Amino acid sequence: MIKSMVQENLSLVKEIAIFWHIEDVQSIRPDLSDEKASIVLKHLKKNHDASVGVNWETIEVVADILFPEIECANEGA
Repeated sequence: MIKSMVQENLSLVKEIAIFWHIEDVQSIRPDLSDEKASIVLKHLKKNHDASVGVNWETIEVVADILFPEIECANEGA
């Protein structure tokens, strides 16, 4: 078992990919349609900062910037 773990760690990894899905965006912003959630993902892909990456917070910020939530006019009254 230890030998197989060492061999696995010695294999050369040339690239990785992390996937985010429409459902991930909608878990933060359930009000967004598939189309709007897709726009959020496209924006994140095109404009992400490699030193920050894509994470739950960046998804939320971008979704809020692109599609601000409409607050009820009577809220708090």
